[in-house]
Amino acid sequence: MIDPRVEEPQAPPTLLEDLLARSRSFIEGVIADRIRSSLERLFERTMRRVVAGVISSMLFGTAAVFVLIAGLEGLKQAGAPVWAAYLCLGLVGALGGALLIRTPTEPRDR
Repeated sequence: MIDPRVEEPQAPPTLLEDLLARSRSFIEGVIADRIRSSLERLFERTMRRVVAGVISSMLFGTAAVFVLIAGLEGLKQAGAPVWAAYLCLGLVGALGGALLIRTPTEPRDR
């Protein structure tokens, strides 16, 4: 069946309603732009820190390996038995790794 209702055309918005709608859209745009720029800066800063951390960790690891190899060769040249040189540097490396990995058991109050 056909619905006998007739829809009346909506009245155009008044000047005040139009001004409020435009103001609301402008404010929403400004807020969205501020949030977007803040998030972009946060992401950029975070990524810069992550990349710097990864690169510095890799450099530190490489330097630690070279120091251990140089120490091993130095112990060999000093006349220590090869097994003692490897054992000594292995213990030094394990101790250094344990100190770097160690985490506090309780969070500190700041």
